[in-house]
Amino acid sequence: MEFRIEHIAGKTCRIWTCGHDGSVIYWGTARRDDNEETAVAELLKEMTKGKSWTLVAYEVEHWNQDFSPWAVPSVFGQEEFTGGAKETMDWLIDQCIPFVEGNLTTDCSARLIGGYSLAGLFSLFTFYESGEFNGVASCSGSLWYPGWKEYAQRQHAPERSVMYFSLGQKEEKTRNRKMAAVVLPLWTVSHVAQKLPVASGAEGADHGRVCGAGHWDFGDALSGTDHFHQRQDGEGGK
Repeated sequence: MEFRIEHIAGKTCRIWTCGHDGSVIYWGTARRDDNEETAVAELLKEMTKGKSWTLVAYEVEHWNQDFSPWAVPSVFGQEEFTGGAKETMDWLIDQCIPFVEGNLTTDCSARLIGGYSLAGLFSLFTFYESGEFNGVASCSGSLWYPGWKEYAQRQHAPERSVMYFSLGQKEEKTRNRKMAAVVLPLWTVSHVAQKLPVASGAEGADHGRVCGAGHWDFGDALSGTDHFHQRQDGEGGK
């Protein structure tokens, strides 16, 4: 497995390659050290059993701005969301993907996008808006985001695409009305393979959930299996 850091049109990308073809995963992160992504890459290597892949962890500078699909007032006492997802998506499609797939891989068999929390929401938004991805992984995605339910109900995922959702038990049961509105209307999309693992804990980073998404996407999902599966605690989450 090879590692490199690339600065692509103003954004830092930490890139792990295992072979030079196969799937490419674009994973949104905040600015931080690469310890977590390194652990994820090592686990992906172990779990994918010799398959080729590339993991691109791209950094944004302003989390609430760069990953929010539209502007809304502050939620949960955080700074307000200013709706910069379109600019981030344009950078990803026009700058990052052409560089990575034009210089670092010889054959992209499937293009995936994913992230945690607000990055998970951004991943779904980009998956719908761009039509450039074969699959999406939303790990504890911020699906409580104001207006998201109505937006998602109007969208259609590409046929034969794959969708992976990881939702913490606390997020389902919280008394906060905004978080309790997580209803995943995306389940109703036809011709899409979907999984919803239910992991212990609430929203937050977890290597196992990232690798669960990568392992599923590389396995039955990318082989074209259409089915719905709900994984309960203890079935391979953390």
